Amino acid sequence: MTSFGYTLMTEQIGPRELVRDAAAARAGRLRLRGHERPLHRFPLGLGAGENLNEHVVGRGWPPANIRHEMLSKALNVITALLDGGYVTCSDEHFRTDSAEVWDLTDQRVPIGVAVSGRQSIARFGPRADAMIAVEPDAELVRQGDSAGPGGQRKIGQLPICWVGDRDAAIERAHDQFRWFGGGWKVNAELPGTAGSTDIALVQIGGEHQEEFLEVAAKELLPALRDAS
Repeated sequence: MTSFGYTLMTEQIGPRELVRDAAAARAGRLRLRGHERPLHRFPLGLGAGENLNEHVVGRGWPPANIRHEMLSKALNVITALLDGGYVTCSDEHFRTDSAEVWDLTDQRVPIGVAVSGRQSIARFGPRADAMIAVEPDAELVRQGDSAGPGGQRKIGQLPICWVGDRDAAIERAHDQFRWFGGGWKVNAELPGTAGSTDIALVQIGGEHQEEFLEVAAKELLPALRDAS
């Protein structure tokens, strides 16, 4: 059974708006279906806009192999922090001096890693609790099943541009997400889940989340749940 969640547009809006949208999504029950764990935490994903986290990598993007190396070492640090205790490391990419997460959750925070193909799946699939793809892709799911741990979640992001006007929706999608979701009809016909365990809906346009969440709660989610 496929679950449906929501991806916050973290690069396009401020922290107050993020909290507002998270609260609205939860009120509209746009969360992973059946995700009724003891803490009732609302699972959210990180979105992507035009900035694409330049504040993390600096002035320019390093080569892909260096980014993979950086991510691998970052995962080592994050995993150690989530395991508890002090973490000290020093290399060409990161430095921590007795870092510690003081307030760990009772249930260990799962780690999701974004992948795009065989190389990234092979490198990070075995180390992640969830595999995240920019679209529901059956081949990525198949590769993830082969490389990842048993029971690993496969999350396919699905961009949606809801405006109320078809031409305006297409214009915004092409302007902001021309690199993402160009293979299907914007705001018209959504692709299938392609074997993904979770679908993370992405409303294109950081300042247009409230109207989308309202429509999603009243119309979209009921239709998706009936279809699944």
